[in-house]
Amino acid sequence: MLTMPAAAVLSLIVVVVVLWLIHGYIPVPAGRLKTLLNVVLGLIVVGIGLWLINAYIPMAGVIKGILNIVVVIATCVGVLQAFGLWDSVLNMCRKIKNHRWSHPEHDQPPATERVATEKPATEKAPTEKAPTVRVESARVPIEQATPEKPASEKARLSDPAVTVIVK
Repeated sequence: MLTMPAAAVLSLIVVVVVLWLIHGYIPVPAGRLKTLLNVVLGLIVVGIGLWLINAYIPMAGVIKGILNIVVVIATCVGVLQAFGLWDSVLNMCRKIKNHRWSHPEHDQPPATERVATEKPATEKAPTEKAPTVRVESARVPIEQATPEKPASEKARLSDPAVTVIVK
């Protein structure tokens, strides 16, 4: 009878042979079925490998815990990538990270934003040097200036007034 590690190694070899047959000789329609087979067989390989490492390689419990966490996270990322969901998860994380919770305080004045006002340049002959344009910013409450902008843009635009000179 086979010992436990030998049986695990033998099962890994069987999984590799099945993967080789699926990709080389057995006609499996490309698409979701092939992806599902690859994911299931990959999970079997990762599970057996992680079990072999945990059972038969001596190491500190903390290191085993870190190794297990890293392998599980990497496996989850691989499964999400295989099914095309990884980009959606990243976009969701970005949206959560960039979300601003706005709770207006009653005792604070409203936030302000910059509104550019241009002073028109005087017209000169085309042979002369281009005129200097001076752009100044004024402080205007956000609610009056742009009510259609979301709270995240309002928070970003609440900078103090700035004067910019363009030559």
